[in-house]
Amino acid sequence: MTLRGGGSSPRDGRGIRQGSITRGSSAAPGYRARRGGATWRGVIFLLVLAVAVVGLGLFVAAPAFRTFARGLANDNAQALGYPFVADVVKQDLGDALTKPAGTAADPIRFTVETGAGVRQIGVSLTQAGLIREPMVFQYLVVTQGLDGKVQTGVFTLRKTMTPQQIVDRLLKPPDPVPVTIGFSPRLGLRIEQLAALLVEMQQNPETGSVPLTTDVAEFYDIAQHPPADLIADYPFLSTLPAGNSLEGFLSGGVYTLPPGASADDIVRTLLDGWQTSIGPDVVKQAQDAKLDFYQVLTVASIVERETGTDAERAKIAGVYWNRLDHDLNRTQLMNADPTVIYAVDTDKLAKTKLDTWNTYTFWLPVGSSLNDVTVSPDLQSFQTYQTPGLPAWPIATPSKASILAAISPDTKDKYLYFYACPGSDKHKFAKTLAQHNQNIASC
Repeated sequence: MTLRGGGSSPRDGRGIRQGSITRGSSAAPGYRARRGGATWRGVIFLLVLAVAVVGLGLFVAAPAFRTFARGLANDNAQALGYPFVADVVKQDLGDALTKPAGTAADPIRFTVETGAGVRQIGVSLTQAGLIREPMVFQYLVVTQGLDGKVQTGVFTLRKTMTPQQIVDRLLKPPDPVPVTIGFSPRLGLRIEQLAALLVEMQQNPETGSVPLTTDVAEFYDIAQHPPADLIADYPFLSTLPAGNSLEGFLSGGVYTLPPGASADDIVRTLLDGWQTSIGPDVVKQAQDAKLDFYQVLTVASIVERETGTDAERAKIAGVYWNRLDHDLNRTQLMNADPTVIYAVDTDKLAKTKLDTWNTYTFWLPVGSSLNDVTVSPDLQSFQTYQTPGLPAWPIATPSKASILAAISPDTKDKYLYFYACPGSDKHKFAKTLAQHNQNIASC
């Protein structure tokens, strides 16, 4: 059988389509070859997309993150030790970290209390107007590793200081404790007794204390002749008659003075004490009762010298108001022992050097019939056994209790006399002279 030279049989591959796999080909079935550049473009596209997604996420989440970081720092100042928290807070604070909080250069006494934390100090600095917000102080202290190194005590700061200058000052020892002198006059003293106490503080300071260097003569002059600007600073002094001293308004109390306190400073300290311990409300109470407050103060000063027993003050005030009542006492003589003693002491002190007043004994009984005591003409109103009516001014600074008693006296029983047996702090009251003499005899 002759074979066809160009023919083929199925066995030889007849019928295989063009493009089918031939022997020796390495391509996998169904694979179409790709160009290499297309692969890298896809990778770059994915990276750009990822960056865009992350960036968008940060943009959206940034405010929430900042709020979180600030809240963390507020809750725990030590969180500022984490860089990501510190960076957020620093950006938020801006120039508040570097610029002074104010322009006033007046010194401010700032106290760091023992045990105060960094946030508490920051709050106090903000309240004092020394920094803009507490976080300023917290940031500077914590990020510089200064927590626990801030000193306690009193520091002199200014609003013109930068926050860093304030931090630096608080790292150093506090201001030296100022030297002060205790000054504790009791109630019921007259102006000359206050001056005598100041002289004593100069000449015989307490053990361990320093002497007072105040010009006592100047103190006495201001108290006797208060200047208009001083009177204007204390509204309650509007009740003071023109030309009168401050007698009755210089309150006792517990005070501290610097050794070099000026005379004006001491007078104002005592007036401040009156305003605090007695208060201008008593002036209004007297006015509401249709009473002249200065007259009330004068009666109260007599009551103060007569008794230290609160239960008796209103009754004794009532006796003096009754004696001024023409219907109950035609002479209107007050017959007040303390006013006569006041006049006698005043005449004696006028002849005594001020720097010896600390050796003078005040308020001693006259030792003779008060009816016969002679005083200088300018003090005649204080000789209440001879001159009717109230004396010209108070004889001492009364307590609030005595003032209230003079405003609301107990006059219902119309007592005109009172007497305390020697050694007793209680008085016996009487309506008539006969009853009074019986009370005296009973002692």
